[in-house]
Amino acid sequence: MSGVATLLAREKDLAVGIGTFDQPAKYLNQDYNLLKKKCLQAGKLFIDNTFPGVPSALGFNELGPGSPRSKGVVWKRPGEICANPQFTIGGMSSTDACQGALPDCWLLAAIAALTTNKNAILHVIPDGQSFQVNYAGIFHFQFWQFGQWVDVVIDDQLPTVNGQLLFDHSPGQNEFWSVLLEKAYAKLNGCYECLAGGSLTEAFEDFTGGISENYNLNKAPENLFQIICKALNAGSLLGSYLDVRSLLTITSCLKKGPELPPKLAYYKLFRYPIKGIWFFTFMLSRMSFSDYMKNYVRLEICNLSPDTQGSGTVHQWTTSQFEGVWRIGSTAGGCIDHKATFRMNPQFYFKLLEEDDDRNVRGCSFVVGLMQKNARRNRIIDQDLNIIGFAIFQYKGLTNIRLGNDVLLKQDPIAISSTFIDDREECDRFTLPPGDYVIIPSTQEPHKNGNFILRFFFEKKAVSSDHNCSTPSITDSDSTNIAVFLCFCIPQLDEQTKTLVYLLSKQVVHVLGIVSIFELSLCPSLLILQFALVFWLLGLSHYSGFDPFCLSLRVATCLHLLGICVLLTIDR
Repeated sequence: MSGVATLLAREKDLAVGIGTFDQPAKYLNQDYNLLKKKCLQAGKLFIDNTFPGVPSALGFNELGPGSPRSKGVVWKRPGEICANPQFTIGGMSSTDACQGALPDCWLLAAIAALTTNKNAILHVIPDGQSFQVNYAGIFHFQFWQFGQWVDVVIDDQLPTVNGQLLFDHSPGQNEFWSVLLEKAYAKLNGCYECLAGGSLTEAFEDFTGGISENYNLNKAPENLFQIICKALNAGSLLGSYLDVRSLLTITSCLKKGPELPPKLAYYKLFRYPIKGIWFFTFMLSRMSFSDYMKNYVRLEICNLSPDTQGSGTVHQWTTSQFEGVWRIGSTAGGCIDHKATFRMNPQFYFKLLEEDDDRNVRGCSFVVGLMQKNARRNRIIDQDLNIIGFAIFQYKGLTNIRLGNDVLLKQDPIAISSTFIDDREECDRFTLPPGDYVIIPSTQEPHKNGNFILRFFFEKKAVSSDHNCSTPSITDSDSTNIAVFLCFCIPQLDEQTKTLVYLLSKQVVHVLGIVSIFELSLCPSLLILQFALVFWLLGLSHYSGFDPFCLSLRVATCLHLLGICVLLTIDR
């Protein structure tokens, strides 16, 4: 499905609540309850044909079909691996997952941290799953993926070598919740090998729908301890790195009095090789904040969405989310260095209304995240990530008009992303005075296709929109007039075709107005072609043979649309 069609389908789903926290979309249209019911009625174990136990599910390169590491792999169900498989034993804890032959320590560390947040983990891992009660070889897990929540269904066939699990496993080899969670996440991302290498915050975001902040502890802000405490009070997930051998997830901050040094409580994860395989152990400990700053180099914070935070959380964010596309020739303008094309990029408006409650912060704090889609899945087709970032401009009181070169070439951005990076997401925290702003996400170089999600997490009240930055285009009433004109001028079309004419015209206008695929001032001929091709194909599909009358109607239709486009361009 094209980027435009995906956006329209997503809007339709969201309008009825599908893809939200409370009603996740069915990934690959698989209904867990329906599939399980059918298996129980038939007395058969579920086989997932969308992610079968074949070499391609393992990987595409080092774990790909025919590779040395994929030899000898046998897919087995838990009952074939051990005598008494359990989904959980005494609940889910940070010590339940041990790393196997897959370099996905970032994922297992995030899973360990997830167990400290009951509300979050019970959403990712729905209750009522068991190997004893109504077992049908089918399980499901819920993830946030590029702007929506999805419910991922899997069977419980797992890769083994010599009877032992190849990847994640429990210390006792008989607890399977984390093993199945890893498989569901591999399915979502394409295969197991797609999980090789990553960051804590990537998994944090996919488990919670949150947004990340990253701090270089060598250049940390003076109020970092307060930032950590505030994040923990809001239920955020925190992790930090020393090097590949030491990673910790912070669980609490301790400050009993102004005269006492602050401390952090944390889980420390140690990696060590045994027979060439890396494992994890976990230790709950404490250290002084000063020692933490001396010994660790990076802090990652995942701020949770209000849905995942729960109603009892002290601090809750105000959030907004938009989807967009960069398309060559229309909306792929590149970064601000490319003066001739920068204005082509999508633009989004936001208004900061209230300053922070924190007396030490003057202004309105917010976090922006720009994410490109399918970063891991695209590894399978060897497609590189775009280098992405964004710039923020003051709006200067303008309304309903995109910023053009008259502004963008004269006004410096008030803020920019900390870097342009070829990663899944670029996130930054800003503090700006109350007012109107426009953010322009872009690839570093122009003429790069891509789909993206832009997210805002505001500390206080704010509003945001992409409508206020739309290029002037055909209005909804114009689309209705076009459809009525066509239906009256082509009376031989049946009712279904007339309805299709109207819906197509309306949806094309909808895309033009919101997604800004074609700016009328730049390429009205493309708009004409879009409409003309639709109606020409409708005519060809309805009539057999050549009909001069029909041809004249098509020509009249194109001329009518040309007139509308000319008027709109003149009006602009």
